[in-house]
Amino acid sequence: MKRTETNTKRKQTYPDAEARRRKAEERLGDGNPKCIICPESDPIALELHHDWQKQYGKDTIRVCKNCHAKLSDAQKDHPPRIDDKPPTTIERIGHYLLNLADLLRLAATKLEEIGRSLIQYAADIAAKCAPVNGVASC
Repeated sequence: MKRTETNTKRKQTYPDAEARRRKAEERLGDGNPKCIICPESDPIALELHHDWQKQYGKDTIRVCKNCHAKLSDAQKDHPPRIDDKPPTTIERIGHYLLNLADLLRLAATKLEEIGRSLIQYAADIAAKCAPVNGVASC
């Protein structure tokens, strides 16, 4: 079977890691970007997520690829557009609130995970430090 190329536009490549990193920082609009949900800060692993969905607004937030996949998947469960007309202000606000709820749900899950991890870390330290005369020996 003969292979035909459907997309004649070639994406510009950046041959070295530093150039790719600078390009990612440019795309993200920040020299020190971070995911707003998790601790990821490598610009190569960060993307811009439309927090209103593209059809309802142009605002974006910086999230890592993993958090972006979760947020984008959650948007698939949102109600569809009401009709083919431009969305009304009320419809836009409704979709914005659904997207905000998705974001907060994901952030709450991450905060719970971090909190439990810190408590376990404290318990591990406490277990290693046997008290001597009522004072921790660590």
